Amino acid sequence: MKKGQLIHTDNLILRIIVTFLGTFGAASIIETITYPLADMGFIGFVSLIFSVVYTLMLSCYGKNARLIRIMGMAVLPVVYLVINIGSFINGITTFINVFISRASFTGPVDSSNVLTVESAGAASVRCVCVVVVMIIAVLAALEVNVFPNMLVSLAITMPLLSVFIAAVIVPDIISIIFCVLFIFDSMALRNKKIKTNQGAKTAVIISAIIAAVLAFIIPQETYKRNSFFDDARNMVTDVVYDRFGIDLQGNKSETEDDKAKVNATVGIGNGDVGQVDEVYYGNVYAGELNTMSDIGIAYAKVFMGRDFKNNSWQRWSDTRETQYSYESAVSEFALNLVKRKIYTLDEDEQLLADRFFYYQQTFRSKDGNVYGSSLDYRIARGSFEDYSRMGQLMKKYRNSAIVNSYESYAHGQYLDVSEDDRIVVAQLFGKRNLQTVDEKVEYIQKIVSYLKDNYTYTLKPGRVPEGKSVVEYFLRESKRGYCTYFATSAAVILRCAGIPARYCAGYTVNTNTGAYYTDGQSNKYMKYDVYDNAAHAWVEAYIDGYGWVIVDATPGYGEVEDTEQSSTQDESERQSQSDNSNSSVDENMTVDDTDEPGTESTAQEAVSDTDSFSGEIHINSVLIVVCTAILAVLILIAMAAIRIVSRIHLLRSSSVDEVKLMKMYSYLEKLLACLGYKREPGIDYEEYILEITAQDANLKNMGLEKAVQTILAVRFGNVKCVDKADITGIINTIRQVRSYALKKARGLKKLVVCLI
Repeated sequence: MKKGQLIHTDNLILRIIVTFLGTFGAASIIETITYPLADMGFIGFVSLIFSVVYTLMLSCYGKNARLIRIMGMAVLPVVYLVINIGSFINGITTFINVFISRASFTGPVDSSNVLTVESAGAASVRCVCVVVVMIIAVLAALEVNVFPNMLVSLAITMPLLSVFIAAVIVPDIISIIFCVLFIFDSMALRNKKIKTNQGAKTAVIISAIIAAVLAFIIPQETYKRNSFFDDARNMVTDVVYDRFGIDLQGNKSETEDDKAKVNATVGIGNGDVGQVDEVYYGNVYAGELNTMSDIGIAYAKVFMGRDFKNNSWQRWSDTRETQYSYESAVSEFALNLVKRKIYTLDEDEQLLADRFFYYQQTFRSKDGNVYGSSLDYRIARGSFEDYSRMGQLMKKYRNSAIVNSYESYAHGQYLDVSEDDRIVVAQLFGKRNLQTVDEKVEYIQKIVSYLKDNYTYTLKPGRVPEGKSVVEYFLRESKRGYCTYFATSAAVILRCAGIPARYCAGYTVNTNTGAYYTDGQSNKYMKYDVYDNAAHAWVEAYIDGYGWVIVDATPGYGEVEDTEQSSTQDESERQSQSDNSNSSVDENMTVDDTDEPGTESTAQEAVSDTDSFSGEIHINSVLIVVCTAILAVLILIAMAAIRIVSRIHLLRSSSVDEVKLMKMYSYLEKLLACLGYKREPGIDYEEYILEITAQDANLKNMGLEKAVQTILAVRFGNVKCVDKADITGIINTIRQVRSYALKKARGLKKLVVCLI
């Protein structure tokens, strides 16, 4: 710094740039919440101003330097906050509410389904942005100018970035790039003894390349929240919701209206399984189903259970389930594809209003086909059938962050099984380690077929003994039950195999027998009366990338039947047929009569073909090779960078001691070995150099003898101080030898010379 200067100008521009990178990178993360009232342009402009101001303040010298720093770093933000306290409170309240709304909502964001900052004034939102920028700018300027440390730079950028990504509020890619640049570039300024800024420039270039490559190979739409955040959030949500009834993430409490709607649905019940001796149906009218066309067997769901405890499914209603839907991403196309409405017209059945809804978790055409992309199977009515493809539209959506996030959500919510039931399933069906979609699909097929072929449908199964699990009692002992027994057992079996599953109850309707009607807008639709004997229970299984699909394991359901006949028999008819076909089986059979030996081996053999891969981890071998190669290249690059940096530091003339001189000699020997002059053990150092210079005239003129004599004098003599000119001579000799070695090297040997 020149005499009379008040500002420390060394690398001033570079320090301002790095401070701006950190300030804008961290502050722009909140733009995902503050847009459009405070966009990237506004945040960038404010970040630049305060980066310049705070860097200049920290560069001040003189009598008033400390006062200037205190006024700028501490007083300025406080004064601004006091003056605008009202706007700040309004803005921060809106900011928090919007953040919570966005964190809870993981579907596509638009003005109709999520809060926005537009409810607050622009001044309030911008006030919050300015305060955030000022705080981050102070921290970034201190890190660059006073405390240059990687941990400090990480502490500035990572907390805010991690919180937003954990909540699936993914910031713009430019924010992440600037944060990465800041972390790398701030380290280039950490050595105050280096007068040149060449190292800093190199660091900026390298980090920019790394950030650009990351932005290219990991585009923003492919970001996926780590499962740790999902597990932690789900755990906290469930504990708070179960213990205190507090809604953290969209869980809707079961109101009295909700309970009444379920209880009014005759034949569906409230999720209890195996707690009655017999089920009766009185042909009671339950509602009316309207659809735009005949779609085969329609499943109208009025009850959904997630948690199964004490032989009862707990009704599960989560607003996030409606937010994660294929229709929400391609709504216009989907709604035009599957225009269906389900109503209840009887005024006495108003409790059922809006409780009927067509099973539409995956796309379904007018003829009932389900559309996907690469998988040519679907799980519908208990069987798998070919279906048409929707092509790139579904492929793009299935690869989106929404679907990826929901897969984590489904696996976190719908895999819980009690330890007792898990033991029973493991003994009967073995432990499963299903990896691919095809494996899961085939396993579901096997389970559905096994339950239908080996268990009996009846409306008079008898009550499950007190204290006994309905799953164990049904699978091992009675082997008789109605749809709720089959659905519950299937759901538990699939969960034990790692396939998310949930219990559903409602009605099944054969839409091939309806008549067309016309509404007030000349839209044709088909109308079906629904009675309590159409009540049914089934399972929905989640297939990664394709969504929820119906799995119906109840005998007599799920098969594609003749359209001229009623494909949906009512429960009483089905019971009559079951009794006739099983007349040899006593309805009052005891446990001893049904507990046949070898049940476990029979069940495992029935699904053994599917699980020939059990315990084997299926990973694409090509992917392993590619990842290994990339990792090896990255390790080599890191090692090369370390060696290059070490060599640059070694060949600097400042602060040379005995240890550094011996490292210089070791490096010189390695260079000479590359030229073919390797020193054999026992040969004197001076003798070694004399032999080399005698053989190669080019090396003789590089000052090898004098350089080695100086090093040996320090190492073995009484010389404690080496003249600066001698040190410079040694460094120049080593550099000349290196250049000569590179000139003579061929092929990969040049790389070896560069890296030693």
